Amino acid sequence: MKEFTCEYCLRTFKKGKSDAEAMKEYASAPWNVPNDDIGVLCEYCFQEFKQWFSSLSEEQRRKIRGQIK
Repeated sequence: MKEFTCEYCLRTFKKGKSDAEAMKEYASAPWNVPNDDIGVLCEYCFQEFKQWFSSLSEEQRRKIRGQIK
């Protein structure tokens, strides 16, 4: 299994999923922003991100996704 560096905490981890599996999961995620750069996060940072994202209002989420200017 290959390794990756978390884009937030900068620690290195072993991958738990293939790139194809991760992209499939991302495609259906509520935080998917089409044509945006994708950062790779470790599980801890990802859980923190999900908690932050779920705390946003629907309008804020739509703004992030580019659905509101």
